[in-house]
Amino acid sequence: MVILLLKQWILIAYPVKAKNYTEIMAIKITTDKIVRPLRPANGSVFNIDELNDEVGGWIEPFKVGPVWVMGAEKSKDLPLNDLASFFFEVALHGDILVVPPQQLPTDWDIMEDSDKRLSADMVDSGFLLSLQNALMVKRIREQNPGMVVDPTELFQNQFNMQPKEEYTYDPPVDEEIDANTADFLSKVYEYMTKAPAQFKNGILLDETQVTIRTQKENLKRILSMMKGMYLETEEYEKCAVIQQVEEQCK
Repeated sequence: MVILLLKQWILIAYPVKAKNYTEIMAIKITTDKIVRPLRPANGSVFNIDELNDEVGGWIEPFKVGPVWVMGAEKSKDLPLNDLASFFFEVALHGDILVVPPQQLPTDWDIMEDSDKRLSADMVDSGFLLSLQNALMVKRIREQNPGMVVDPTELFQNQFNMQPKEEYTYDPPVDEEIDANTADFLSKVYEYMTKAPAQFKNGILLDETQVTIRTQKENLKRILSMMKGMYLETEEYEKCAVIQQVEEQCK
């Protein structure tokens, strides 16, 4: 059930941020039931010392669906982490980290193909929404003993009630492309090929709950960034498509 909820939230209802597309963070759950975001010192990936410091010892990681869960080794002498144990359905002790694979040290080389289809923000947001949904189910069941609550149905009802969000994307002046920007531009390219008219009007992405726009004068710079990115990866067919759109946007 945990993995199912995580996948549902991540793939269907994640909130997209539009400051260079993603707002990188991991999640820390303390034994005091406090949930707070963590950001790597370098803004993109954690190093091993950062992870160890957060749990107060050598980390002991294991994967649940799309996230890595980390506590301290030999943590059974530490207080039980009630909130993390409830969500992951296994006894966890001490402070717990929930980290997307995109933020783990790059030399670990543990990214799976399924991980590469997601951004760190999608994973983080999906986890937080999954946790919120699970706690709501728990509260409803406690308040209504014997009541049957379908977590999937509850999720869908919550999702349908959320207003559509709109964001504006401003491309970096220096056109620098980091991993998160590259992920965003890849999604913009896919949307552009499916909805060229909307793209020419400044709509970069239009998904179920999120629309990301930009000023029309930014389109030339965004197209230039995409073309440069695909030239570097030698994806020349995509470059040709971008060239055609550039000519139509003049």
